[in-house]
Amino acid sequence: MKKVRTAFQFILALLIIGGASAAAFLLLKTAPETVPEDKKQAVKIVQVVDLKPSDERILVSAFGTVIPAREVTVQPQVSGKVVSQNEALVPGGRVVAGEELVRIDPADYELTLTERKAELEEARYEFDIENGRQLIAKREWEQLRSDLPDADMNPSLALREPQKRRAEAMVAKAENAIERAELDLERTRVVAPFNGMVAEESVEIGQLVESGGNMCRLVGTDEFWVQVTLPLSELKRVRLLGGNQEGAAAEIHLDIGNGKMTPWQGTVVRLLSDLETTGRMARLLVEVADPLGIQSEEASSTPLLLGSYVKVDIEAGNLAGVLTIPRSALREGNRLWLVGSDNLIRIAEPEILWTRPQTVLVPNVLKEGERLVVSELKVALPGMEVDPQPLDAADGAANQP
Repeated sequence: MKKVRTAFQFILALLIIGGASAAAFLLLKTAPETVPEDKKQAVKIVQVVDLKPSDERILVSAFGTVIPAREVTVQPQVSGKVVSQNEALVPGGRVVAGEELVRIDPADYELTLTERKAELEEARYEFDIENGRQLIAKREWEQLRSDLPDADMNPSLALREPQKRRAEAMVAKAENAIERAELDLERTRVVAPFNGMVAEESVEIGQLVESGGNMCRLVGTDEFWVQVTLPLSELKRVRLLGGNQEGAAAEIHLDIGNGKMTPWQGTVVRLLSDLETTGRMARLLVEVADPLGIQSEEASSTPLLLGSYVKVDIEAGNLAGVLTIPRSALREGNRLWLVGSDNLIRIAEPEILWTRPQTVLVPNVLKEGERLVVSELKVALPGMEVDPQPLDAADGAANQP
């Protein structure tokens, strides 16, 4: 009995000691951590940049393809054999307005003109004879009227008026025939209708050509068009040519390789009446003068070739007194973190007026002495104290031990 009591006392003692140890462990584990006084007062270092309102030019950026502004398939208006051909009438050749492209054998047309001139002389001869007959008929009519004053007679036939009208018509017909023959003779010279470049050619010396047959295709070189597509939402900002206003200025950029872009100046000249079929976008025509650099004094000028795919920046006006914000500084849509002279954060939510690839334009929402926070914070609350450092200085402070 005594042994049992002793064992019971021993076990009870162990339980009391174990419980006390567990309670002490829990007290130590859940005790509040002592935080150094300097750590409680530490504030976050943030990178800031100064902002100044400015007037910014707005550009609508789009892409497009270079197409001809003027294009024509040259067709002869008379038939015949080609007897001469311009040396420039080859693909890539350049011609000027009025320059002869092809000469069709004029011999038949010269003979026709000679015949028509002879027919005119014959018609005039018949007209002169009829005038003489008119004088005779007039005297005979006057004599008849004096002999038979009461007779009811038609003077038109007696005075040969129908014959006179016929003679006059024959003269006019012969004169018109001469004009036609002269026109056909002139058309044996096929000339360029405008300054252009030969895109296609299908005629040779000695070839028999028919009126209306295709001889070559020319594209005008004085100007090209860039057919640009852009969203309908941006169309309202583009000034179109019309009335007393000029079209918006545009700058065309062509990537010529190695990261180099060659610029051309252009003007928006026309809005097409239909939408682009794939993306349902509006289509504009931007005119570029002297795209091949023919009139340029720079020998190394890069030509803007048809079919080129180019970037086009179209002027869309100006925004006055706006802030230029890096896209990386936008928080949760359009929020900005601003720090004033009191080093406290203020959160602003301005309207985004315009977007660019790397920046956005917003109204001036700055208060006196405020700067823009450009670094990241896990949490930013209005009134939170921070240590603002200029962008470069903040990098150095962050690297200090």
